[in-house]
Amino acid sequence: MKNTLVITISLPRSLADLVDREAKAQAMNRSEYVRSLVRRKLAFKQIEEIRKVTAPQLQAAGIRTLQDAVRAVREVRSKHGKEIAKKKVRS
Repeated sequence: MKNTLVITISLPRSLADLVDREAKAQAMNRSEYVRSLVRRKLAFKQIEEIRKVTAPQLQAAGIRTLQDAVRAVREVRSKHGKEIAKKKVRS
């Protein structure tokens, strides 16, 4: 594989044993399991960066919880749907 870089890491035996046990439980080999963990960690980091940027804007709009966000989306969709229906009637 030309796009693969081998990286050697050191882990305490107890942590390596946990990794091996969980990899086996997930039907993965050690490398697959560690790759999945790295991808997940990077994805969470991206989500956190997005949250930091958007949180002030959301709070200013009164969106503080998931329920607030769902309500806001439904309101926009409802309004947007009514506007589309009006345009179809005019046509």
